Amino acid sequence: PRRRLLIIIGGVVVAAAAIAYVVLCWHPWTDAAADQNGGATPTLTAHTATGTPLTVPGSRPAVVLFFAVECGTCGPTAQTLAQTQAQNPTRADFVAVDIAGQEPQSEVAGFLTANNAAGVANAIDTDTAWARRFNITQLSTVVIIDTTGKEVFRAVEPSAQQLQAALAKVADR
Repeated sequence: PRRRLLIIIGGVVVAAAAIAYVVLCWHPWTDAAADQNGGATPTLTAHTATGTPLTVPGSRPAVVLFFAVECGTCGPTAQTLAQTQAQNPTRADFVAVDIAGQEPQSEVAGFLTANNAAGVANAIDTDTAWARRFNITQLSTVVIIDTTGKEVFRAVEPSAQQLQAALAKVADR
């Protein structure tokens, strides 16, 4: 019985190692790691409140909030994003990206409306390409990217003043 138990445990360990190898070597997030090291940034198509498509990266820097509808701290950050957009309507594109991936567009729009951010373009990161590309490990993270897709600023729950200062630096480039 002891020998049989050891054989079973050994089989489980080998199977787990094989699964881990396949997941780590062939899963799509390995492509995201390559992107972080200089590969092409995937494009994101967000939609404005009027339904107009907005491609990021685009002709202006983009201020991108990574959030989820159920995130408690994301509401105030969405408000900060909308406030910064109101003060800088032509300096950058402002986008809220839902990284939960499965929330319907109606819930995303409701979240933005409830947080006085209905004017911010939004998108749903259904395949997590953007969350992986920018290594998002915490909700309510804001990333500013330049027109080439390069990250130039990152903060969790930034203030409007922090976003203003970061945008000024991007504009001075």
